[in-house]
Amino acid sequence: MQPLISIIIPVYKIEKFIDKCIKSIISQTYRNLEIILVDDGSPDKCPGICDKYAKIDNRIKVIHKPNGGLSDARNAGIDICKGDYIGFVDGDDYISENMYEHLLDHCIKCNADMSICGIYAIDEDYSNLSIYNPMIYKETILSNIQALNHLFLTFDVNFEVAWNKLYKRDLFFNKDNIRYPYGKLHEDTYTTYKLLYYANNIAVFNEPLYYYVQRSGSIMKRIPSVSQIMDRAVSANEAISFIKNNNISLTQEVIAYAARRYTSSLDLLIKRPELDKSAYNNLRDMLLNLETYLKNNKYISKKFIFKLYLIKSGLYPLYKKLISIFR
Repeated sequence: MQPLISIIIPVYKIEKFIDKCIKSIISQTYRNLEIILVDDGSPDKCPGICDKYAKIDNRIKVIHKPNGGLSDARNAGIDICKGDYIGFVDGDDYISENMYEHLLDHCIKCNADMSICGIYAIDEDYSNLSIYNPMIYKETILSNIQALNHLFLTFDVNFEVAWNKLYKRDLFFNKDNIRYPYGKLHEDTYTTYKLLYYANNIAVFNEPLYYYVQRSGSIMKRIPSVSQIMDRAVSANEAISFIKNNNISLTQEVIAYAARRYTSSLDLLIKRPELDKSAYNNLRDMLLNLETYLKNNKYISKKFIFKLYLIKSGLYPLYKKLISIFR
């Protein structure tokens, strides 16, 4: 009996893109699929489009629910799915016809609980195709610790996002009952490191099979709000707690990861038209709480320590503005 793969697709205000997305999934070369379309209270034609495809393909299930955001939509799909494996596709993206066949093959042949493929970036008019954040790996098997080490030290988008992966069901239905955080943006940064930790092995290959459509209005394209910026920082704070609470031997790595996350969040606050001083001071305090651990951290450069001094002294916003003027 072939394993069942549950593919969860959140759908909200994407009627321009959803047809291409669904067609790319129902035409997969791997046929034993459960396709879950989660209409997250979409106010456009998307609910009707989802119902139309459910009548065409009996593998499709549709959930109609009040709007709760991307995390809530994914969780609604996870809670009802029956698959041995779980995958996610954002409703404005699409995938190669053999993506899930290859992801599953890598899981099976590598005895892996998760597999990761490469990503294409493409404009919303489906032009200008390019490889998105090329992977350093061609094809390899990583342990959970190796994968976390790579994520924390490189911020590799391929490892952090939810949607270029196939997950064994047990990764979500374990003792932690892992779900995406309700109401948070950058929800993958709260979740993927936990899934990597619980994975037996992670099979990685750089062939791009997922098409990430770069829309002008997407979360990753917009100027982030203050709450979005703070979400990024809080997720790093939670990562530190997770590593310490589980006695994982990556304390220096996760602290270096959090420190860089905090400083990049400070940079985003400074770029906004008006600096939110309360948020800035909150982030500054989070970073300075790590100061003792950073000075003896082999993953922290002298350049970063100098940046830390500027932040501590209150000169960092001025320094960033001067840099931008003279560039």
